[in-house]
Amino acid sequence: MHVEKNNPDIGFPTWEEINAFLSNEPNEIEKIALIERIRNNKPSDLAGEGLQKFLHKNGYNHDAARKWILEFNPKPQNNRVIRNTNFYVKAIAASLLLVVAIGLVLRIQKNSTKWKQFYTTDPGLAIEMGAQISTKMTTWSYHYRTGNFESALNELNTLTNSDTIHFYRASCYFELGKATECLSELAGMRSTLQGRAVLLKAFCYWSLDDENRARKIFRELCFLENSIASRQACFILTNAFPNEP
Repeated sequence: MHVEKNNPDIGFPTWEEINAFLSNEPNEIEKIALIERIRNNKPSDLAGEGLQKFLHKNGYNHDAARKWILEFNPKPQNNRVIRNTNFYVKAIAASLLLVVAIGLVLRIQKNSTKWKQFYTTDPGLAIEMGAQISTKMTTWSYHYRTGNFESALNELNTLTNSDTIHFYRASCYFELGKATECLSELAGMRSTLQGRAVLLKAFCYWSLDDENRARKIFRELCFLENSIASRQACFILTNAFPNEP
């Protein structure tokens, strides 16, 4: 999304910018940039002050901005807005319709999809080049690495339990959209692959819309160990939860 600005570095955002922001799906960089301008600059109208106060109370959350627009229906009162009343009324009305539509979609599709921006499928166990698919271990691993998670899960269910088997069963369940089953499988683990299992557990809760619990797990993992999983958790906290202390 490209938004024209008089000054890209300072100033409370204009209502054109705010409405353009709400009418599109901004990426994380654009979202953080706009929120920072709202946080750091004094509004020139009463509606802007109301927006800033509300967002301050709600941790400068982007979804909170949508909620404020929907519930309070701001009417900016600076001179530029007064001269362009019809434009702003139409723009705000369009934003309200968009927010209502988004709300309806979210009610139909219960789970948030923000986590998908940060989730990466575990690569699975390595298979030697040229190896024959001759054992059950090789068979499930082959299916997993080729994205055939249903077949991989069927093979995994025939194997004796171990932390590795629990983890990859859980991964298959998650890839198949069964986060609750994934959590049950992870509960049977003891120690192997623990960091990766904790990361997957956080994504399970996140996909189930339990964002607070997911954030808590990411935070604990970030400071728990120095591993790929912990570094990924720190990255997620910084980028998906920018107001995380």
